Amino acid sequence: MINKILLSIPIITLIATQAVSSYAGDRVIAAVDREPITHLEVMMVRSESPGLTYSEAVNLLIERSLILQWGRKNRVSVSDKELDDIINSMASRNNTTTEEFEKFIKSRGQTMDSYRERVRDQLMITRAMSAALADQIQVSNEEITDVYERDYPAKKTFTLSHILLGLPEGSSGKEEEEKRAEAMSLLDRIQAGLPFAEAAGQYSDDNTSAPSGGSLGTYTQGELLPALEKAVLTMKKGEVGGPARSHLGFHLVYLTDIGSTVEPLSEVREKISLSLRREKEKTARKRWLKKLREETYIEIFADEG
Repeated sequence: MINKILLSIPIITLIATQAVSSYAGDRVIAAVDREPITHLEVMMVRSESPGLTYSEAVNLLIERSLILQWGRKNRVSVSDKELDDIINSMASRNNTTTEEFEKFIKSRGQTMDSYRERVRDQLMITRAMSAALADQIQVSNEEITDVYERDYPAKKTFTLSHILLGLPEGSSGKEEEEKRAEAMSLLDRIQAGLPFAEAAGQYSDDNTSAPSGGSLGTYTQGELLPALEKAVLTMKKGEVGGPARSHLGFHLVYLTDIGSTVEPLSEVREKISLSLRREKEKTARKRWLKKLREETYIEIFADEG
């Protein structure tokens, strides 16, 4: 149960940070408009993200403080009822009661009050950023259309049949040339009038498609074996081509139809919109935090442990 709770609470690091910051031997290593950041807070962040340098962890805590201060100044808030609902929801998702959940928090050396405040801070950060950046991450229909036309072009489709003359991996050069010659001979017979479907049923080593005259169905460009796709891209509808060499052996290909398909905008609109919003949010967040830094008095007393 404890493991599941830990996985469902992304703010557990912040909870632990608050607890260790009061231990003996702690020291203030930075201040954001007089709000302190301590050495042990930094070390806790690093323990949860070992790849961070000391200065990177300090920077993360500075940004966190900047966002919280902006939120308070701009009347961003989280009510006690919202906190109650969230904590009850956490307990419910982990199949435990609120009382058991509280015992777990206390077993981590925390008080429920400190835990609630850290949950409140995390929600404040999310809401503050959403409020500050909302106008900068709007996505227009024109932007979505531009991305759609650029990244979702129409693709060719190929309806084809094949005859596989199999060649085991590791075959010698002589065996390969003999199999190629066999494929060329069969191609000559087909072009001379032997029906492709009949040849497939009699000679193809593809036991799945041979009974149906070698039919593979319809594929969108990019879905075929590279050797087959390379072959059909140079062919016209109704042509028989090859032999094309793949890891399976030699293929003779009958291209029965060529078409095109395009993924409807309605099916990818939300995906495109989400991607654009994320890009804009990343840029806007960086710009906003830079502005907050410039407007806030920040002192760093030590940049390494």
